Amino acid sequence: MTELLRDTDPKEIAEALVSQTRAIDPTAGVDTVLLAAPSRNQWWDVWDQFRAHKGALAGAAVFFLIVVGVVFGPFVWRVSPTYIDFTTLNAGPSWAHPLGTDSLGAICSRG
Repeated sequence: MTELLRDTDPKEIAEALVSQTRAIDPTAGVDTVLLAAPSRNQWWDVWDQFRAHKGALAGAAVFFLIVVGVVFGPFVWRVSPTYIDFTTLNAGPSWAHPLGTDSLGAICSRG
């Protein structure tokens, strides 16, 4: 056992100590050897930390909404962004143009 503790690799020491540990099964009355638990994937640790961070979850939700809007937006809004309607120059907000139009009749962000 002393040779094992002199080893410089702690992972090998831990695995050796766990594999040599014995436990008694009270139901069977048999002395059994405990097996080492399988190592956990690093991505599960990253996912657990990500889920615990509220700001990261909020950012992921906003990012997901943007991606959904980009993918499905053309199916919802059928008007071309380059379409110019000269009959509605400098019009205020309406149902057809919720934000109004600019001097070229294009939809603008000011009302």
